[in-house]
Amino acid sequence: MPGFTQIPNDEVFNDPLWTSDRFTKGQALVDLYKLAQFQDGITQKRGIIIPLKPGQLGWSLDSLAERWQWSKGKVRRFFHYLKTVGQIELQKTNVSTTITLLHWINNDTPNRPADSPQTVPQTARRRDPNNIVNKDNTVNTVNNSDLGETKVSLIRIFGDEYKRCVGIEYHASFGKDGKVLKALQNHFGRAHVIEGIKYFFRVHLKKDRFARKNPNVGMLQNVWNGMVASATEESRRQRDIEDWVNE
Repeated sequence: MPGFTQIPNDEVFNDPLWTSDRFTKGQALVDLYKLAQFQDGITQKRGIIIPLKPGQLGWSLDSLAERWQWSKGKVRRFFHYLKTVGQIELQKTNVSTTITLLHWINNDTPNRPADSPQTVPQTARRRDPNNIVNKDNTVNTVNNSDLGETKVSLIRIFGDEYKRCVGIEYHASFGKDGKVLKALQNHFGRAHVIEGIKYFFRVHLKKDRFARKNPNVGMLQNVWNGMVASATEESRRQRDIEDWVNE
């Protein structure tokens, strides 16, 4: 379900129980969101200043391995899995690795200084580099379409993914775009088209610079067969790491 879950930092993340035992993979994923920047900030590695955006982390493999009580190899494999399934992006330089959470929700909550060893000008009431202050947000967000509509149109789904990716509304040509999406649905089925739309925005556009310039419904149709081939190969690679995921 779209939206986010409210978790109080002091009562959960800052409780000694959170880091008392070796982390599970699910707990480590949640911890990445806990450690991420909530506003623009910086971190320093070997004297070099590295800017960070909301939803990014500047933690090293060594630091995360120590925090999660894992080996560095297990952290690398975990990141490989998260990257494969479209959860994160990794930007590597000679001195650091920046982790970007691809499903980050920026809800603009005020008074939330950056987390972890990362630094950011802090004007909040509390100045604690190891805690995210979030006592103002008490409302969970719910996508009303999940409650009020039994079947969301494919154009609506495409538009939502477009806005999430590009940041602006998609101005659909309901006649032309509707026909293209209907044709894809008739041939592949509604569920596969929805998955294809999500794959188009969340995976394919990162690899296809030309498609990224004009990510409309027509472009989706043009690259569909290539996406199917690419997704099939990625599924094969993902099966190679399933044994580790389920260990």
